[in-house]
Amino acid sequence: MRALAAITLVMLLLIPLLAVSAAKAERTRSAFKARNDALALLELKGLDLAFKHAIESALRDSRGETRKEGVLAAASKLRGIELFFEEDERVEVWAGSALKSELDALPARMLEEKTALKCSACWDLDAVGLGWDDEPLPLHAALIDYDYFASVSRNGASLFKTPPPLLPEAGFGLSVYSNGKAAVFFVKEGFK
Repeated sequence: MRALAAITLVMLLLIPLLAVSAAKAERTRSAFKARNDALALLELKGLDLAFKHAIESALRDSRGETRKEGVLAAASKLRGIELFFEEDERVEVWAGSALKSELDALPARMLEEKTALKCSACWDLDAVGLGWDDEPLPLHAALIDYDYFASVSRNGASLFKTPPPLLPEAGFGLSVYSNGKAAVFFVKEGFK
């Protein structure tokens, strides 16, 4: 009888202790998840800033004797940026144009498909079009203008015999999908 009373007493003391321990473990899990979410957001923000800084530097540092040479110099530097960022398999760098609604919906599509995506009227920076003399030009040059310095502008489309179709939001983008998080960073027309 004493053994049964002792076991009951131990159980009565052990149950609250286990409940407190479980609550503490849940708080620790929640704090760990919150910390990981905050780190993921910081990583995304850092990626956004790095992408925009790289685009700005490429545009600022591009030079040419003519408008076309300046545009092509900037296009070459931007292609290098694509190659650098896409070393990370979670990232897709692209150029082109879209409606704002498509850009806003792109992260949700990436979450569904579990991969980084570009907009439907966008292309990789290795895509090629034809200039007026049938010479191959990087298609993203259609989104660059040069007048003493390069800028993101659809004026570059005038270098092409048949320019790509350009919707209202034109520019350069970076999509990232990582650990159930998706984001799109977009540098649009007017960026210098």
